[in-house]
Amino acid sequence: MNRKEMPLNVAIRYEQEARNLLFRSEDAKEGLSVFFGKTATELERH
Repeated sequence: MNRKEMPLNVAIRYEQEARNLLFRSEDAKEGLSVFFGKTATELERH
């Protein structure tokens, strides 16, 4: 695994977990927006 692939794989895994949490609760959405910032915002668009 090269250095470019690892961050992408990690980002995909966190994005999947973030999506699960966003469906679970609004509090999780607020928390994720703090930790993930742009990622959480993009998830809401889907």
